[in-house]
Amino acid sequence: MLGLDIDGVVADFLSPFLVLLEKKVGKGPIPADSLVSVDFTAHPALTEDAVEACADAVKRDPGFWTGLASLLSREQWRRLEELNQRKRLSFITHRSGGDGCDIRTVTAEWLQRHGIDEPNVFFTSEPKSGFVEELGVALFVDDNYENCREVAEKTGARVLMPHHPYNRTFSHPRVRRITHFDEVFAQLPKGGIMRIFSRFWEQQEKSKLEHALSDCRGAALDGYRIASRHLDGIKADIDAVSADLKRELSKEGKEQVKSGDVSLQLEKQLGQAVSELHRLPGESRAALKEKHANLRKFSIALFGRTMAGKSTLMEILTNGDGSSIGKGGQRTTRDVRSYE
Repeated sequence: MLGLDIDGVVADFLSPFLVLLEKKVGKGPIPADSLVSVDFTAHPALTEDAVEACADAVKRDPGFWTGLASLLSREQWRRLEELNQRKRLSFITHRSGGDGCDIRTVTAEWLQRHGIDEPNVFFTSEPKSGFVEELGVALFVDDNYENCREVAEKTGARVLMPHHPYNRTFSHPRVRRITHFDEVFAQLPKGGIMRIFSRFWEQQEKSKLEHALSDCRGAALDGYRIASRHLDGIKADIDAVSADLKRELSKEGKEQVKSGDVSLQLEKQLGQAVSELHRLPGESRAALKEKHANLRKFSIALFGRTMAGKSTLMEILTNGDGSSIGKGGQRTTRDVRSYE
């Protein structure tokens, strides 16, 4: 698992924050090279009140976070997304929002905009080592030397620290300074090891899917057996009802009906009723056999309320002519349709 901080690692927080500080203190430009610590108050031109005021301002401003520039190239984002798709990427950040700023949503949307689909982001005000341990992070990257030291000393993760002016004086035997993000990828398993891991992960996921499909197939077979058993019972009930009906009508005809035409009419109606009753089990069994023949196939059921777009989707998938799509209140597809 690769664990990344966000600000100072993949997002340029410093540049726009320095602009805010410059406006706040009104003493001209504050070069990034003039910062010697993550504690900005160590800068001779900055006061604790000014730093706190600007920090509080950005917490309440979603536009500040949305507008942060990326520190990575498009290719580097693509490689991160490959890790993300394999569930091998997590972001661990100390970001916090204020009134009017949903920092979780803003952060997720920023990462998605740079190509990370459904990013796994953990927000915390506590030391990051807890998340590093819990997530099984093997390689951790953070620009804040305090976070790097804490993770290096309390976990078994390898720690990389991107070079910035404010961390240039820090040194630790278990923290490696990097000057280019590609060095992060160089520290990840590669070649045969990565291929072996990828195959293992794919096999694990395939195994889960196969188990799930096997469970579904077993449930379908159980359902078929239950339906068959009840169908046999229904047929026996229909035979009994048919016999009773025929007997009662015959008895009624002998006792009350004097006209031969009426007797014939009753017999005809009885024959139709009995025929209809006997036809139902046969049709049901034929439909059941057809479904049994498809039990080994994997089917996808698409369902939803009227006008949700089911027919539209199926028209697209099957290259249809649009004839099955409903218009307005027309409930065209309340029936069940099958597509091969």
